[in-house]
Amino acid sequence: MKKGTIITLLILFLLIAIGLLACNLPRNNASVSILNPVSGQSIPAFLEYQITSQIKPEGNWSRIELYINGELTRLDTPDTNPGTFGLILQPWIPTEEGPTMIEVKLYQRGDTPSAIAQVAVLVKVMSEQEIPPTPTLITPTPEVTPTGTITPPACTMSAALLQDLSIPDGTILKPGQQFTKTWRVQNNGTCDWENYKLVFVRGSLMGGNSPSLLPKVSSGSTIDISLELFAPSYQGEYSGYWQIQSDKGSLIGPELHYTIRIPSPTATNTATATATVTPTATATATPTPTATATFTPTATQTATPTKTLTPTATATVTATATATPGESSPTPTLTPTQTLVPVPTKAPIDTIQVEEDFKLDSGKTQTFKVSCDDLNGLAISGGYSIDGDVKLVASRPSKNGWEVTLTSQTKAPKTVSVYANCLVAFSGKVQTVHVEQKVEGISIANITLGCKVGGRAVAGGFDLSKSPDLVVTESRLVGKDWVITVVNQARSKQTLDAYAQCLTGSELPPLTIRNDSVKIPAGETQTVALTCGVLPIGNGFRMPFGLVLLSSQPTSVGWTFEVKNESQRQLIFIPEAICVGPIIQRDLFDVPMKN
Repeated sequence: MKKGTIITLLILFLLIAIGLLACNLPRNNASVSILNPVSGQSIPAFLEYQITSQIKPEGNWSRIELYINGELTRLDTPDTNPGTFGLILQPWIPTEEGPTMIEVKLYQRGDTPSAIAQVAVLVKVMSEQEIPPTPTLITPTPEVTPTGTITPPACTMSAALLQDLSIPDGTILKPGQQFTKTWRVQNNGTCDWENYKLVFVRGSLMGGNSPSLLPKVSSGSTIDISLELFAPSYQGEYSGYWQIQSDKGSLIGPELHYTIRIPSPTATNTATATATVTPTATATATPTPTATATFTPTATQTATPTKTLTPTATATVTATATATPGESSPTPTLTPTQTLVPVPTKAPIDTIQVEEDFKLDSGKTQTFKVSCDDLNGLAISGGYSIDGDVKLVASRPSKNGWEVTLTSQTKAPKTVSVYANCLVAFSGKVQTVHVEQKVEGISIANITLGCKVGGRAVAGGFDLSKSPDLVVTESRLVGKDWVITVVNQARSKQTLDAYAQCLTGSELPPLTIRNDSVKIPAGETQTVALTCGVLPIGNGFRMPFGLVLLSSQPTSVGWTFEVKNESQRQLIFIPEAICVGPIIQRDLFDVPMKN
């Protein structure tokens, strides 16, 4: 069968479907008809096409929806598209060739359409000579008596939810699970969106970044809006509601929401702390630690990384033999204390934290650096400690050390601290990945830095010296890559220098990630400490506008942050500590931290 015959049959099938649907529409006096295009017409692909419909509602109408092959593509209301002389113009850009069903639905009240119109067309790529001229529609022109200067109406702000793209309502998640919620939204008003934001309205925030700056969205265009969220830790049903906020502070469009469920934990059989073992030969058999039941999580095979080992970290298991009358052999009862496997005398990795204080001159921008060279170590990560009168410009790796650039915003000199986290007893290498990326004006950019084959990202940094209008809202480990998110508040392009620190070598230790979700009250400064339980080597964070990170400091047992909330509402700070094991006897290598 020829291709042209197949296309003709497909269009005929669509026309039959239109007729059957029209027979099943509710009986009322409202009507809608598509004037342009007409059924069977060929439409040029990849060019904007104006779909023109004529509506005759029965009273007031609430909205008009445009569907392309059954997918909602555009939504208009009387505020955004009043329908002059009963005509509704809805622009559309065809992106797929082939037979296409165009459907327009008229709503007056409720969720049931009052009238539906459909046409079947053929979308195909055309040359300039093949593109038909746009039909001219003759409409009545009312007589208008000029009374003075006519002021053009102000543009209309409006938004429409077209589709939920992820995490349907009622999705079951694990406690603390990270997930991404995405909505497809259309700017169905006549105003372009510039400096518009997505803001939290009510419900469960779940660590969402509010406000989140949206990129520029032209009138009639659509955008996919995503939120990175964390499920709560306890069972139950949770919902959150967000809305788009204009540059003037007005909330527009429908509420964008999510609803998830955390199931109750499943009961499991857990071994008790006392186990009974029967020797196979004599009553004096000495059981080994592997003969015991699984210890609780507090008794692991790694010691807590403090400056000295605690006296309870021994390798003994007390066996009390209790004989029962009538039995041929007594059964020793093992009573495990808080015991651990002996610490190896030589571990594959360890860190030393180094701190140095500097004087920041008033009103100046200066760069300070601490090095790991004197310790025969490798700089893997670092941090700083400042106050609210100092602006952070850069915090990044630099020649086996950590470098921080700061700007004083007062007339008095300031004392600042810079930290380096140095690897020792490590047979591998540390490599720095550097990416320079342009960020479009009034936009959000995510920069992903990956390591070479066999490498593993464990820390990151950034330099905003070339781009003072950029704001860093995220710098953390995601999977195997380091991700940095910035917001460009300026209209012009800005340059970001992003960095990732990678561990490479034949034997890389396993990673342990620690994170939290901390509420920072409005106007307050709060210290947040994350304890690894094993060796800390890197850190990350996520935070919304309004939070300022004053301190990011490595310690021998984790990472400490100091966060200031400069906004008028409570905000969520999400810190991250990246750790490795096993640990070693730290008093052999530790450098004391300054108070």
